[in-house]
Amino acid sequence: MGVLLAGCGGPELPGGFAGRHQLETWDSGPNESAPETDKPDPGTEAAKLEAEPKTAASDDTVTFVLTNEGTQEIQFSLAYRIDLKTDKGWAEVPPEEDVAKETEGFGLLNGESWEQKIELRRFEPGTYRFAKEIELPGGKDKREIETEFTVE
Repeated sequence: MGVLLAGCGGPELPGGFAGRHQLETWDSGPNESAPETDKPDPGTEAAKLEAEPKTAASDDTVTFVLTNEGTQEIQFSLAYRIDLKTDKGWAEVPPEEDVAKETEGFGLLNGESWEQKIELRRFEPGTYRFAKEIELPGGKDKREIETEFTVE
């Protein structure tokens, strides 16, 4: 279905993605709509999404790191969503780049990481969340994971 990443580093890919190994702990992000029982067993299908740094100025770049900590390959595309926290909840920020809608598929094996850099130049100060859909091979167990970041 897509490209399999092996090893550390590698050539730059569309949308500022690059391969990277990193092992962290399970964290589904602040997905308030998913019940606690909706999380997979961390020993089988676990993924983590992090923002580095968590707080940045509007002239900086944030790197979002997706790490597969499960026992099976996870699949995803370049597509993502960014939401702004408002007084009424979360509001989607219209995408500026075509990569936000890209559907080309990629895969990560256990222990592999994938990162994407987003420039913050168009973001006003506030709290945001970066959301990405992941799934197991064959379209099984599709879910969205999120991570929050702040623009000062």
